[in-house]
Amino acid sequence: VQFYLKTLFNLILLTLLTSVAVKAQLGSFFQESSLSDRTFGVNISIMAGAYTVDGIENRRAPTILQTSANSNFSILGLSSGFDLNYSTDESGLRQNMNKIGFNMRWRWLQLEAGDVNPNFSTYGLSGARVRGGLLRAEPGKFLLEFTGGRTRRAVLPNPGVGFRQPAFNQTAYAAKLGYGKQNSSYFHISTFYAKDDVNSLGNNQTLPITPQENITLTPDFQLQLFSGKLKINSEVTVSYFTRDLNSSRVDIGDSEIPGFLEGILQPRETSKINYAGIANAELALDLFRLAMGYERIQPGFESLGRGTIRNDQETITVSPSVNFLNNRVRIATSIRLGRDNLLGNRLQTQNNLNTNSSISYIINETVSLNGTYNFLFNRVENESSGSESAISDQSQVSHNISIQPSFTFNTNSITHNISLSGGYIFSESDFGALPGEGMSDTFISESYSTNLNYVFTTQNGFSINSGVNFLKNDSDRNSIENYGLTIGTGVNLFQNTLRVNINGNANKNRSEVQFSGMQSRINELLQIGLNMNTTMNITEKDNLSFVVRARSNRLQNGDGREFNELEGSINYRRRF
Repeated sequence: VQFYLKTLFNLILLTLLTSVAVKAQLGSFFQESSLSDRTFGVNISIMAGAYTVDGIENRRAPTILQTSANSNFSILGLSSGFDLNYSTDESGLRQNMNKIGFNMRWRWLQLEAGDVNPNFSTYGLSGARVRGGLLRAEPGKFLLEFTGGRTRRAVLPNPGVGFRQPAFNQTAYAAKLGYGKQNSSYFHISTFYAKDDVNSLGNNQTLPITPQENITLTPDFQLQLFSGKLKINSEVTVSYFTRDLNSSRVDIGDSEIPGFLEGILQPRETSKINYAGIANAELALDLFRLAMGYERIQPGFESLGRGTIRNDQETITVSPSVNFLNNRVRIATSIRLGRDNLLGNRLQTQNNLNTNSSISYIINETVSLNGTYNFLFNRVENESSGSESAISDQSQVSHNISIQPSFTFNTNSITHNISLSGGYIFSESDFGALPGEGMSDTFISESYSTNLNYVFTTQNGFSINSGVNFLKNDSDRNSIENYGLTIGTGVNLFQNTLRVNINGNANKNRSEVQFSGMQSRINELLQIGLNMNTTMNITEKDNLSFVVRARSNRLQNGDGREFNELEGSINYRRRF
C-alpha cells in the first residue's frame, strides 16, 4: 500500500511541477488568485422566551435565555471562525470551533486544506468528509485530483452513552485522472483507498465492530453527439472490501483479486470483490426529450467512501416528454421498473413499477392548469411457495390523481392569485395468507382532498391570504374527516423598516373506528392556532424581532386531552 501511495503521489507531483513550469505566470499569481481576498465579520444574538401551558405537562422550560456570538474571517485564503452559545435550557456553556479551512484558487489550480468533501464518483468516493486536503488541477482539458487524510476518528466504546457507536481511526486516499470537459465529452478514472487502524482502540477483544479495508476503481465517461442533442454517460465502480482485517489471510491465487494488486492488498477470508454501475442516455430535441437509465448494485456491494448504500437492486427508467403549442403545453412521463434478489438466492423477490405522468397547460397570462397521475405497483413473490410455512405472494396497487387550476390577474397595482386543487388516492394492499386459510388479508383505502387558496398582494407589501381545505379517508373499519381554515395578513410600516405578519388557523378532525361486534368509537377534535411575527430593522446592522404563538386543543367528542399553549420570544441581532 505504501508503494502504491508513494507512486501515485510522485506522479501527481511531477505532473503539477511540469504544468506549472509551462503555464504559470508568477508575476500575476496573487492578482489572479483568491489569496488577496480579506473578509471579517462578527454577529451577536440575544433571545429571551417564555412558555406556559394548561391541561398537559410542560413541553419546555417556562423561561429561556439564549445568547450566541460568532466571528469569521478570511485572509490570504485562510478562513476560520469562532462560535459561542449559551442557553439556560441546555447543560451550560458550549464552545464549538468552526472548521478551519484553506482554499486557494488560481486559474486552473485549486488547493483546499482542512475538512474537505470530495466527490470523485457516485459509488466510490461521494459524501465522505476527509480531514486533510484536496488538490485539483485542470490545465486545458486535463483533470487531476488528489485527496487524503482522516475520514473517521477513533471512538472508544462507552456503554454509559446511549447510541454511541465505536469506531476505528480511519485514513483514506483518492486520486482522479481525466480528459475532457464536464459539459461535453470526457473520460475519467478514479480510485479510492481507505483502511482502519487496527490498534487505534487498543487490544479490546469484545468490540462490536471489526477493522475494515476498501479499495475502489471507477472509470466513467460521457459522450456528446450531434451538437449535444444526444448524450451518453456511464459509470462503474469495482469495490474490493475486507470486512475484518483480523481474519485469516489467503493466497492471492485463491482470491478474487487480480494478480497485479498483490503488492497493494492482502486478501483475507472476509474479502469480497463487487461492483455497482449506472448508464444513462438522453436525446434532447426542440420539442421532444427522451431520457433512459439503467442502474445495478450487486448484492453485498459496499464502499467506505459513501456510507450505507442499498444494494441488491436493479432499476430501469424511461422518461419521455413533449412540448407543443409554442411550449404552452408540456406532457411528461416517467416509468421506473425495479427488482431485487439479483442472484436468486433470497426467499423473496420484490418487483415494482412506478409511473408518474404530468401535464401543464398555460392557457393564457391569467389561467394555467396542471394535472398529475401516479401509478404504483409493488409485488413480493415468495420463492419457497412449496413450503407449508410459506405465505402467498403479496402485492400493493396505488392510484393518485390530482388537478390544480390557478388564476392570476392584476388590477390597479394589486395582484390576485386563486388556486384550487383536488386529489383522489386509491390503494389496495394484499398481504397474503398462510396455506389452508383460504383467504387473503386485503386492505383498501380511498382518500379525497381539496384545497382553495386566495392571496391578495399590493405593491407596498400589504397582503391577505386565506384558504380552506377538506380531506376524507375511508379504509377498512376506519374513517377520517378533516376540515381546515386559514387566514392571515402582512403589512410593511415606517418605510418598510417594520414588518408585521399575523396568521390564524382552525382545524376540525373527526375519526371513527369500527370494532367487530362492538359499537364504533368516535373522536372529534378542534384545534385553533394564532401566530404573530414582527421584524424591525432598527439600523442597517441592528434587527429586533417578536414572535408569539398560541395553540388550543378542544375535545368535542370521544377520548383525548384539552390544553391551551402560549409561547413568545424576543430576539435581538447585531452585525459588525
